[in-house]
Amino acid sequence: MKRLILALLLVSNLAYADENSKIEIRGQINDDTTNLLDTGTITKYFATGARQMQKLSIDTAVFSALTIPAGARAVLIDVGTSTGLKLKGVTADVGISMSSVVPVLIPISYDLALTTIGILNTSATSKEVKIFWF
Repeated sequence: MKRLILALLLVSNLAYADENSKIEIRGQINDDTTNLLDTGTITKYFATGARQMQKLSIDTAVFSALTIPAGARAVLIDVGTSTGLKLKGVTADVGISMSSVVPVLIPISYDLALTTIGILNTSATSKEVKIFWF
């Protein structure tokens, strides 16, 4: 019986020889005593396309385009405590204000030739954000 278990463990480890990424998100609303809404943990696994973390410093009134690494499948943007930042696409896009309360997770498809994404700093001071590529 011990040999059979050992063989199964070896096969199991071989199945995960390639790098994989995992994204987990969960949304929950509670009133300190009861969960009023809970999505449960939503987990997605995929073959790792990029593995990179960068800190981006954005000057006042500047649009900083993000360079999407080859093979990237998702980007997670954490603005920390920064305010006055907008997620933007093309030049005419007015952008979406980003909140320091919730990080931004964006899936990336394979049509990278059409993808433009960046952050506009509308505040009077430079800001720093963390960008995680998967």
